[in-house]
Amino acid sequence: MQLHRGQLAALESFIGALEIRRGRLPKIGGNDHLVTFKRQILEAPHWRALIGQSEFYEILYGTIFSHLSQLPEDYAGALADADGGATLAILKDRLIDAFESLPRSYDLFIPLKSLQAIHQTEIPISNEISIVDSENHSILAPLLTPSSPIELRGLLSGIFQSPSNAVSRRYLRIRASGFGSDMPNSPAVRDAWSTAKQLAFVGIASGKLSMKHDWLFRDSSSTVVDPAILVELWNTQSTKWLNPDLEVLRFFNSLAITEPITVLDLSGTTAQSLLNAPEREATTPDEFARAIRMRMDPAIAFIHLDTADAAPVRAAMEWFIDADSNQNETVAFLQRCIGLEAVLGSTESKRDVTERLADRYAYLVCTTASARDVERKRFVDMYKHRSEIVHGRAMKLSENHMRASRDARQMLLQVTWREMQNLLSDARKARIES
Repeated sequence: MQLHRGQLAALESFIGALEIRRGRLPKIGGNDHLVTFKRQILEAPHWRALIGQSEFYEILYGTIFSHLSQLPEDYAGALADADGGATLAILKDRLIDAFESLPRSYDLFIPLKSLQAIHQTEIPISNEISIVDSENHSILAPLLTPSSPIELRGLLSGIFQSPSNAVSRRYLRIRASGFGSDMPNSPAVRDAWSTAKQLAFVGIASGKLSMKHDWLFRDSSSTVVDPAILVELWNTQSTKWLNPDLEVLRFFNSLAITEPITVLDLSGTTAQSLLNAPEREATTPDEFARAIRMRMDPAIAFIHLDTADAAPVRAAMEWFIDADSNQNETVAFLQRCIGLEAVLGSTESKRDVTERLADRYAYLVCTTASARDVERKRFVDMYKHRSEIVHGRAMKLSENHMRASRDARQMLLQVTWREMQNLLSDARKARIES
C-alpha cells in the first residue's frame, strides 16, 4: 500500500532534518519530526494492523544505518548536503519502499534434527507448510555447505553447530506474512512459531509425532542445536539466523515421526472393501509423502479454522509445547496450568476459578456422572499444587508437585485435543448444512 500525502510530507521533514556525525551516526534534528512521522504511520489502519512501535523503529533505523554505510566514515554534516542531496533522495526512496512493502512474505525454516529422512527435497503439507530436506533445496543447500558462515554465526550466538559436512537436514517450513526480523517477537516470526507449535501439539496428541528424549537430555548431542532460518521473500532474498528460544529449538530438534510410517494397501481392494483395506509400510517417496500428509490433516484443518472459539485452544496448544520444551519443571507446571485456564476458562463465570475449571474439565473428558466426579476431584487435587508453588515460590518441585505436573500435562493434552475435535466437528456440520 502506498504512503499518502501526509505520510510522505512527514517523512521528508524527518530525513531533511537528519544530521550525520563522524562514524556515520545519525542525529535527529528535533524530535518533533520523528514523532510526527511515527504517528502518521502507526495511526494509519493498514500499518497499525501490521507493526507496532518497536517494529517501526526497527524498519526506520535499520534502513537508515544500512544506507549510511555508503557515506565516507569521516563525513559530518547535514544528510541533505551529502553528494549534493543524492544520498538523501536515495534514502527517501528506500524508506518509502520499506514501509510500502508491508506486508512481506517470509519462510521460517525450523530444524527437525531427529526427523527421519523424507526421501525427497520437499513434502508439501499445505500451501504455507512443508517438510524439506536441505541437501538439494534451492535455498537451504547453499546456506549449509561447509563454506557457509553458519559455524561462525552459531558460535557467536552461543549455539553449538553440528559438523559442517552434515548438509542433509530436515526442516519444517512455515510461510508467514507481515513484518519479520531476527528479533523473535517480530510479528511474522511469532505467527510462524505459533503455527509450528500447533502442528507439534496435534502430532504429539494424535501419537503421530514423538520426542527422542535420549537425544535431548541424556547424551552429549543434546548440546548440538541448529538455529532456525528466516528467509525474507521481498525485493532481494535475505537470510537471517534465529535463536528465539534454545529450549524450543531443542524441542523441535527432538521431534520424529512415530514409526511405522504406513499407507493403506489398496492392491486387490474393491470399492466394497476399501474401508477395511490393510496398512503396510511406505516404501516409495510418493507413499512416504502421502503418509506424512495424512498424519498432518487434522492439524492443517484446525490451523485454517477461523472462529473465536479456536483462539483459546490455540493458546492451550502453545502453552503445552512451551511447557514440554522447558527444562525447569516448576515453570513447566505453571505453564500447563495456564494452558488449562486458557482452554477451560470463561470470563462470564464469577465462581471460584478452580471449581469452574474442574467442572468444565470433567464435562469435556467424561461421559458419565460417576466418571466426572472422579476426574473433577483429580483436577482439584492437582490444581492445589499450583497455589502452593505460586505463593510459596518453590524453586524445586517436591515429588507430589512432580506428580501433579505430570497429571497437568496429561489433562492439558487430553482436554485440548478433545476441544479441537469438537471444533472441527462443528465446522464439518456447518459446511454440510450450508
